[in-house]
Amino acid sequence: MTNSNNSLTPRSIPKAVWAGMAVALIGFADAFYLTLSHYQNKIPPCTVGGCETVLTSPYATIGPIPISLVGVLYYAAVLGCLVLFFQFGGPKWLPMWRGASTIAFLVTLILVSLQLFVIHAICLYCMASAILATTLFVLSLYANKIPKTA
Repeated sequence: MTNSNNSLTPRSIPKAVWAGMAVALIGFADAFYLTLSHYQNKIPPCTVGGCETVLTSPYATIGPIPISLVGVLYYAAVLGCLVLFFQFGGPKWLPMWRGASTIAFLVTLILVSLQLFVIHAICLYCMASAILATTLFVLSLYANKIPKTA
């Protein structure tokens, strides 16, 4: 879990990092499911009826690339940063997590605004990702308070 040059133990790893790992895994699964559905030309089941409207809107893709694939890459990047934190220790990996999460949070604000004010429909999977991305942003700010000697 750690190399011989650092003193991280499971007990010394901040709860925000553990939580970030869990949240990023859930976000990755959600975004991967939406990406897979996109490439299979399927709309995931939706209890509120807005998923089809959102996922087939012009805002669901950037050219041929689904927004959900960008989410997969984001969550994978966060997972990568946290794995590097676990493997090599120390807070030097946390600024990358914070930076990616800040960008993702700002993009999330735009995408939620599009759903509410332009598309006039809500996708539960997209909102779940928005909540997860916001949670990762908050956790990244909290985790950044780790002492530099960790």
